[in-house]
Amino acid sequence: TRPAVLQVSFAAPPAQANGREPVQIVARTTIDRRQFGMNSHSVVVGRNVTITIKARMVPD
Repeated sequence: TRPAVLQVSFAAPPAQANGREPVQIVARTTIDRRQFGMNSHSVVVGRNVTITIKARMVPD
């Protein structure tokens, strides 16, 4: 594994009917897949790969 820096954005949509407000998070980063040992299929897959993580959290 290797560390990666993520660009994170937060969004809080309008409150739900039950009063709990969910928070949405989107995190993105681009890695060089060769640094992670992924060297095959270079004709089909580019060197840089973008990773997007989307999460929606609702408090208890």
